[in-house]
Amino acid sequence: MRPNEAVILLVDDEENVCQSLHRNLLPLGAKVVTRVSGNEAIKWLRENRADVIVADYQMPIMDGIDFLRQAKSLRPEARRMMLTGNADLAVALTALEGDLIERYITKPWEADKLCATMTQIIRDMEK
Repeated sequence: MRPNEAVILLVDDEENVCQSLHRNLLPLGAKVVTRVSGNEAIKWLRENRADVIVADYQMPIMDGIDFLRQAKSLRPEARRMMLTGNADLAVALTALEGDLIERYITKPWEADKLCATMTQIIRDMEK
């Protein structure tokens, strides 16, 4: 799959974080969808395809772990990543070990590194 064919779902309760991630991923040419809660994202996933799902860990009502478990159940073929602050690194590592995510991104992120990581993940989907 080429990056411009991919659908990326970004989930973070902070709208400004979603907007910033979206801007950073524009060079890929992918379709980028943002949702500000796990519940909204689950509703969207029930009706739509996502190739890559990126979720923040610290969200109210449904944290990133709970969301990613449900997302994995709905879209097991999607690649999953967690967005986390340094204080939550242990949670991200546990999610990695439990096969819930394949990578994590720490806040603050570097735009170039984010795009390179996302490009690699999307290209790896062809294999």
